[in-house]
Amino acid sequence: MALVIFFTRSCGSDLVTDVITIPARENTKIITAPLPVVKKDTFFLETGEIKIVTVPNPINQEMMTKYYQTKDTLERLKLYQNAIEIREYVETLKDSTQIITVLSSVSGELREQIISYRTLPMEFPRTRNTSKNALFIGLSGGLPLDPNFNTFTAGIKADVVTKNKIYSLGYDSQKRINIGLSIKLF
Repeated sequence: MALVIFFTRSCGSDLVTDVITIPARENTKIITAPLPVVKKDTFFLETGEIKIVTVPNPINQEMMTKYYQTKDTLERLKLYQNAIEIREYVETLKDSTQIITVLSSVSGELREQIISYRTLPMEFPRTRNTSKNALFIGLSGGLPLDPNFNTFTAGIKADVVTKNKIYSLGYDSQKRINIGLSIKLF
C-alpha cells in the first residue's frame, strides 16, 4: 500500500487571457397574410346546452358616429379616406444583446408585418493555463501485504505530468530507486 502526498508546482505556467467573440446575426420574418384574432364566447342555455359563438371585432364607434353625423359628402369622403389610408408603423426595441424592429402596414386591417432582429456581437474573456508540463513532488509510504514482512517503507518521489504521460522517479527507505511511466487511456 502506498501513501502519496503531492505538492504541485507547474512548470512554465503561463496564464493567457483571450476573448471569445460571438458574431452578430441577422434575420427577417415577413408575415404577408396575418390572420385576425377570433374571439369566442360561451353561453350556457336554460335547456342545458352549451353554445359557443364568435364575438365580432369591435367597430370604432366614435369614427362611425362621426361619419353618420357628417352631412357634407366631401367631409364624408375625407373620413372614409382616412379610414382606408395605408399607414406604416415602426417600433424598434433594443437592449444590450439585440435589436428588434417591427414594421407594420395597416389599412383597416393589418396588411403586412415584418419582424427583423439583429443580435449584437458579444465578447467573453477567458483565462486559461497554457503550460504543457507540471512537476509534482511528494512523499510515499508502504506497508507490506505479507504478514511475514513488517517493514514500513517511506520515500520521496517526483512526477512530471505532460499532456498524455506521467513520468515518475522516486527513492525510498529500503534504498531503492523507483521509476514509473503512466499513459493516458482516455
